[in-house]
Amino acid sequence: MLIEVQSHAGLDNLGDGSDHSFINQDVTSTGTPTFATVDTAELFNSGGDLKLQPDGAAPATLGDVTLFEDADVFDGDTPGRKFILHRKAGEGDARYEMYIDKNKTSQIASINGLMSFTSNNGSAAINFIGSEHSFGQYGNTANPPNKFWGYLTAPEGSNAKRYFEILVDDTDEFTHFNRQDADIVGLKINMPVLLPAHGLTIAADDVKLSLGADEAADSYFEWNETGYSKLRAYSAIGIYDFTAAADTDITFNFIGTTNSGQFFWDEDAAWFDYRSRILMSGAIQIRFRDPAIGIYSQADTFLDFFADGAVRIGDSAVGAPTNYVSFTDGTITQVGTGKTLESAKYKLTAIGGYAIRLTNKTGGNSVAGQLLAPYSATAVDDAVKTAAANSDEVFGITLDAGVADGSAMWVVVGGIADVLMDAGGSARGDRLISSATAGSADVWNVGGAVATHFLEIGHCVETVGGGALARTILHFN
Repeated sequence: MLIEVQSHAGLDNLGDGSDHSFINQDVTSTGTPTFATVDTAELFNSGGDLKLQPDGAAPATLGDVTLFEDADVFDGDTPGRKFILHRKAGEGDARYEMYIDKNKTSQIASINGLMSFTSNNGSAAINFIGSEHSFGQYGNTANPPNKFWGYLTAPEGSNAKRYFEILVDDTDEFTHFNRQDADIVGLKINMPVLLPAHGLTIAADDVKLSLGADEAADSYFEWNETGYSKLRAYSAIGIYDFTAAADTDITFNFIGTTNSGQFFWDEDAAWFDYRSRILMSGAIQIRFRDPAIGIYSQADTFLDFFADGAVRIGDSAVGAPTNYVSFTDGTITQVGTGKTLESAKYKLTAIGGYAIRLTNKTGGNSVAGQLLAPYSATAVDDAVKTAAANSDEVFGITLDAGVADGSAMWVVVGGIADVLMDAGGSARGDRLISSATAGSADVWNVGGAVATHFLEIGHCVETVGGGALARTILHFN
């Protein structure tokens, strides 16, 4: 091995006025060496490696290889002394520089080439340790992107490396996240994302939040300001789920400038609770079970119910109604125990009577089944009184008990009524007349007497005892 120490341009390295070479020899000295400083333009090995070995007999006593330690550098803009590694080759020259600048910032620069940090041929980690890690440059408008490279298997049919970059763009003053091309599908975040307190603003003409593996996902939310100016939710299978914590109602609020709307799902009652009015514009139908059952407004001022079987209006909150009115092919049918039909002045009773509303002037609370006659004692219109004994003025029967004197009550004037019998009672088939007891009926099956004929009130269809109510088909002579 040849180690040469050369001086150039008249430099005297060892102080004896000439150049010196130590060829294939060990250099030793005793006492104080006379060549402690080697001041030369080149230090080289003509073959093999050139090693700088610190002094020390054992690992514990080895020193450092120190450069530029004993003298100050120029204080101006010129960087501190550099460590420079050159590569000269036919394809082009390049160099690597490492130095400390005037701001005490350690600089590593690659001139005319890329710079790569590789640990153990790519099989080990590279660590950057410090209070702050800075990437990029500043001080001008041409900010370079920070690119992160990776290898993709078979993108577009061929293996290739692709990059993702972060750029602080001075032209629009935004930070850009860019991909090289569509071979990089997107950005995947496998952890919770915490937004700032003021929320997240996405500024774009077309914003699309995809729910799936890539940007062509089957479900997404999209806002397109110029195309359709609305928020659109799309699901390929047409299913949208809204959930909340266990046993919690789900509320939907629609906030307007003047009026707002709300509806929510009642978890306990298992129904939707609408807190705002609902308007069906036009002849829009609400269907139940199938298209043949529903509600709609066929024309303005009308509300229409329709069903392919019958329309029932009843009194049951859950299940089939027990008392209801059925509309079938134009026929109205009442079903149940309390079948009545009434308006302000007339009524069809549950047992088949026809009643009208008149004022009670019997002198006390009404008595069910009592025989009634026109009232004429004072200036009270539309009033009735208790029929006198053997009265031929009877025209109606009291329907309900307990109506106060002077109040309106129902009076049955036709059809079937329950009639109050006197002490003798009645049997089904009996002919009934006004009895000798005021307000009650008696049996008269003899016939023939004209005077008695005008006392007749109907025909009994029920056997009862004295003082009871007998079901009677009314017939006033």
